[in-house]
Amino acid sequence: MTEIKFLYLIDPVIKGFDGHYFNYANSIFKVLNKRGIEFKLFADEKCDSRIKESMPFCSVFHKKSLPHVFFIHSAILDLLYHWLRRIKEWRNVCNIITQPNGLVFIDNCFAIELLCLSIGILLSQKRRLKTFIIMLRVSYYNTRLNRWKDGAYKQKLALIVLNLLSKFNRIIFVSDSEILASRYSQFIKNPIYIVPIPHTLSSICQNVVQNRPTIRFSNLGFGSYFKGITYLVKAIQELHHSGLIKNVKFTIQCYQGINHDQKIDTAICDLKKLNCNAIKIIEQPLNEEEYIKEFDEADVLLFPYLADRGECTSGPFAEALAAGKPVIVTRGTWLSNQLEKFNSGGVICKSEDSRDLALSITKVKDGFIEHKSKSENAKIFWNKIHNADNFLKTIESIVISD
Repeated sequence: MTEIKFLYLIDPVIKGFDGHYFNYANSIFKVLNKRGIEFKLFADEKCDSRIKESMPFCSVFHKKSLPHVFFIHSAILDLLYHWLRRIKEWRNVCNIITQPNGLVFIDNCFAIELLCLSIGILLSQKRRLKTFIIMLRVSYYNTRLNRWKDGAYKQKLALIVLNLLSKFNRIIFVSDSEILASRYSQFIKNPIYIVPIPHTLSSICQNVVQNRPTIRFSNLGFGSYFKGITYLVKAIQELHHSGLIKNVKFTIQCYQGINHDQKIDTAICDLKKLNCNAIKIIEQPLNEEEYIKEFDEADVLLFPYLADRGECTSGPFAEALAAGKPVIVTRGTWLSNQLEKFNSGGVICKSEDSRDLALSITKVKDGFIEHKSKSENAKIFWNKIHNADNFLKTIESIVISD
């Protein structure tokens, strides 16, 4: 392939503005539009209408229940029906894209989704016309226990099948985490290329933070136990009870969607009982404008992720470094690796240790000017690598050399 005519992004996860799926897709769309390369997002039919209107869009994933004949209902049959439909949907989307000289970029696929994708490619009649670029972003390895998690066999099987299919189809594996790429390279012979993170949020932020006596700490993004919210709440409680919450404000976003984690619900309930004006709790998803406002107002971003989520990248973390904001991250994670690599401002804390997290918050507060200065210096080097233009250049060079 000498010239890329189009790049189609297939994302079975993106439905709204929660998480960082939209910003990732939007960043790619903007740089392709600037270059005159055709773009289209293939996603769920229930995707937010504002996303559908903001970029070329095609609905390919649908949620339909199994017809209940003679009042027979089975959760197992429903699940089987869902994944059989999913295989058909993957096959259909592969057949829809018929023109040559283009890239099909597949993002945010969990293990079972990758299996359905591999079968869909196998059944597709048009597969050889396209280059499939598969992003490996989900981790199934527990770094704290130094072993694979339950269900990792599905991811291993999916990678093995896709690697076999690459002998007959052009399939390229990429990741934005060097650690994750190294982990998965033991299952496939094909190389796993490292690509920059294209997030462009920092380019539209106002960076309104001024020198002020109150330091604002924010935890933004989708609420998940593995992001360490329960330990963050305990740390805030400890700071409050010890009287160390002065000159500090906290913003905690804990949106969870339909399925609620009782541990997070209990923690947020305990946080509300403090009845503290210095604590702001956001329990709903934020649209792009609302998120940018909260991000702008933050002085420090909090990422107390659990160690067993450690090999994955983080959209809010990438945005924080791009904007020159100090961070607090967990030791032994991709985030701590990047913090040290770019010598950015912030502190590395212990996993699942609320006292150490509270101490880290105090350290950043007391040394904020120094941490902010380091972050501003580090963002120059971060943004030279992680930007949408470099993302596209890297993809183009991979396609040409592979």
